[in-house]
Amino acid sequence: MSRSRSIISALALAAALPLAAGCGAGDNSAPSATSGSGVTDTCTGTIAVMAPYGDRGGDDGSTMNWARVALDKFNNDRGTAFTILPLPVNNNPAQGVKAARKIASSQVAVGMVGPKSSGVTLAIGPILDRAGIAWVSPSATRTDLANGQFKGFHRVVPDDSIQGSTIGDFIAGPLGGGKVVIVHNPEPYSEGLAASITRSLAAEGITPTAQLVAPVAGRNYRPVISRIPRDTQVVVIPFFNPSDADLFVRQLRATGRNPKIIAGDAVFMPSEFTQPGTYVSSFTPDLRKTKAGAEVIRLYQEIFGDFSPFGGPAYAAMTSIADAALRSCKDGEATRAGVAAALATTNLPSRLLGNPIQFTPDGNLKNGRFHMYRITGSDYIALD
Repeated sequence: MSRSRSIISALALAAALPLAAGCGAGDNSAPSATSGSGVTDTCTGTIAVMAPYGDRGGDDGSTMNWARVALDKFNNDRGTAFTILPLPVNNNPAQGVKAARKIASSQVAVGMVGPKSSGVTLAIGPILDRAGIAWVSPSATRTDLANGQFKGFHRVVPDDSIQGSTIGDFIAGPLGGGKVVIVHNPEPYSEGLAASITRSLAAEGITPTAQLVAPVAGRNYRPVISRIPRDTQVVVIPFFNPSDADLFVRQLRATGRNPKIIAGDAVFMPSEFTQPGTYVSSFTPDLRKTKAGAEVIRLYQEIFGDFSPFGGPAYAAMTSIADAALRSCKDGEATRAGVAAALATTNLPSRLLGNPIQFTPDGNLKNGRFHMYRITGSDYIALD
């Protein structure tokens, strides 16, 4: 699950108003959509986005921002009039439950993008299911979210069983195996990924020398680092926060040790995780270095001025919901039931993600894969 620096203020997102045609998507002259009733008309509906505003406390605003850009372009291209209901939730399950109850108690939202984290997803899933709301997360990768417990859950990124296998294969192959230590945070994403990596290593005949727990948002990792054997060859840090991972690596290297270090997808943030020589996994190609990514980044920068390299999943998640809403539109309006049914047959090209957007019956992305990168100088270099 990716993170980014704050971009915009809460005032810019406080009202759930139709998105203006202002992202460089051209004028608003696209033809009207054809509704399910066969009448040519503009389709309306509100799509909730459960993500941080990015205005306070260093919260990541990129998910909300990219979702807005995606819906803006969709409305312009398809002649729809969908609107956004912003729900300010970061990685706080209690906030997520409060927001989920808000949209569940009304019929305003026909579907939802988000949440960002696996922990919030676990907390809100039962509430959204009872309300008949389908949702698409851009970054919740914990494997068991799609084990059948949530009928409305979908995601446009592969799960941590795939990430764990990718990292395990990378350790056993290119890195040559050796003595491995896994250091994780005590929260659902980090714990789940650590477990997946451990299983993958076991399949390769490698047993981690130790599994250590580091505090979330810690400032002093030295007590944990002191427990890492000095002959460790590989340290895996599936941390949730990129700045914390960066601090951990700096404090580890300050001890004079320099093992190979691998971080998970949550810390793929070139502005925050900057340690040369470290490896990082990612659930999409680096948008900065693809033609399709450059086109969407241009739209994003026209409004927000900066971008998150991994905003592509948020863009894809919103496009998936909007497409389902349009395909299920009847008499000019989308419905919750219609969106939930239409998501099952989603089939969208997505050059941003590197593969089409299609969902398995349990809501996983079909044929998703992770990529490995190495930080060289100040850049992230793809290894595949």
